[in-house]
Amino acid sequence: MKFKISVLFLVILFFFQNCSRVNLEPLPLETAMSSAKPESFSCAPEGTSFTAPMRFVFIVDMSMSNVGTLKTVTNDGKTTYSLDTSDGPSDLQGHRFTQVRNFIANCGSSANSKYAVIGFSETTLIENNQSCFSEFENKENAIKSIDALKGRQTHDLSISSRERQNPYYLQGQTYYSVGLNCAKNKITSELAQLLQEKPIYKVFFITDGMTTDLAANKNYKQILNELKSQTATKAGGMSFFPVFYTSPGAKNQGQQLASAQSLMDEIAHEVDPNQKTILLTDITSKKDSLCQYIQPSVPVNYELSQFYAINISAVMKKNVFLVDTDGDGFSDADEMRLGYNPTKSHSGVFHDALCLRLGLSLAECDQQKNDLICEREPLNFFGLSPCDEQISIKLFGKKISSVDSDKDAVPDWLELVRNMNPLRVDTFESPFADGLYNFIKLSKGLDILSNFKLYPVEDRNILDFRLFESPLSCSGSAKRYDYQIGNIPFVDTLAYEDESKNLDLSHAENENVLLVFSYWKSMGGIDLPTKMYVQKIRVKKNQSDYELDDYKYIGEQ
Repeated sequence: MKFKISVLFLVILFFFQNCSRVNLEPLPLETAMSSAKPESFSCAPEGTSFTAPMRFVFIVDMSMSNVGTLKTVTNDGKTTYSLDTSDGPSDLQGHRFTQVRNFIANCGSSANSKYAVIGFSETTLIENNQSCFSEFENKENAIKSIDALKGRQTHDLSISSRERQNPYYLQGQTYYSVGLNCAKNKITSELAQLLQEKPIYKVFFITDGMTTDLAANKNYKQILNELKSQTATKAGGMSFFPVFYTSPGAKNQGQQLASAQSLMDEIAHEVDPNQKTILLTDITSKKDSLCQYIQPSVPVNYELSQFYAINISAVMKKNVFLVDTDGDGFSDADEMRLGYNPTKSHSGVFHDALCLRLGLSLAECDQQKNDLICEREPLNFFGLSPCDEQISIKLFGKKISSVDSDKDAVPDWLELVRNMNPLRVDTFESPFADGLYNFIKLSKGLDILSNFKLYPVEDRNILDFRLFESPLSCSGSAKRYDYQIGNIPFVDTLAYEDESKNLDLSHAENENVLLVFSYWKSMGGIDLPTKMYVQKIRVKKNQSDYELDDYKYIGEQ
């Protein structure tokens, strides 16, 4: 099947490929062409559409056993708290959050679906609404909620020790009653407000340990029996899926696993006598296993709507490539000249691109925090904090997000660091009337703020990205697309460690980071949001080797 590309877009590409050659001065010494020629393929995502309204409830264990053991030491009347991560943690890297995130983003995606994310231990941690009686969330907010729960665990792992007061979000106990009662309250609250809609409730109870509830609180069967009865009469019914997870070397294996499985089986039988506990015996290797437990649904095929690559380590000024170690859109030289740190995307409180585009010094930008009520954590997918989102209002008039607010096939963060407007469809604008739209300049690595007629660049000096619809197929009927990247303008970077662990732009010295973005539209007359993915490639100068990361799900339009 040929790509559905507009005639206008083809004309622009034809013009760009056939523009007159101009003899340029040699590229600066800091810029060369990498000998690496990355090639890979991408499979169309798999999805489902539901024939009935769905409610997905994820009750996620946030007890201390996920990361280790809490240690307390008291000297001279002072108690110091610290975390021992060597003591058989069950999910140190937070793979259970990835499980839930993948479910919501892929197989649990539908305009008819809503979600609840409940973190529990001795208490509940609900990120968005702070209430077990709040409304169910849409997909975007549910993804934010599960990311925020993961941020709580990441926060705890970053603490070395703390005196006087326990600083950890994760706590030592696992109280089944806390999580189940919260879910009961949330479902019951919605059932009381339903009019004609009859949603189907699917509850995932995800834990790594045996309950430590007091005997008086172990009324789990009663909780589920009440919910089963209410959802049968006021809704389309309920399913309950107990999930027990562990990982190699964790303390929760053996007898604890057997005891928890037996109890969870017994609880689940209250809703469905045939339901067994789902055992994730190595949570680090399971990616989408929760997806097989949803019905009713129909498969949805996707086709590619946009695909392009960016060298985020190189930024162009006029027609010269410069080093941008931290990928914030400003060269290392400019950052150092203006008092910013070229090896940190956040030299101060806010993302450097926001400060620099506002024309503020680092000190002036940090002072903006005095006018805002926000936190510096957690970071969203592209490493923007709640404070970044707030100060973006000063630059763009509205708050930017971690996805694609203006639905122009360029994520907000990328528009921020490439001098575009994430809240206005400016991809097909040509401010200089130089024959190239902003999107063409973006995908070619050219300077958005320069006139191509005044500062032309030869094709051999820009990234060459080629895409083919493959005759091969992926799983099922999913389409496959192959790509190749030819010449890569390369700059000599410093080493960089990214603060964001979602889209991690970290790289070693003299490594460049390429990002491959793909947008996918649903087919077959099923109108679902466009899915967005990104792949990271690390390349070195004068070496043909390169390192490909797996595609990561960004979000949806």
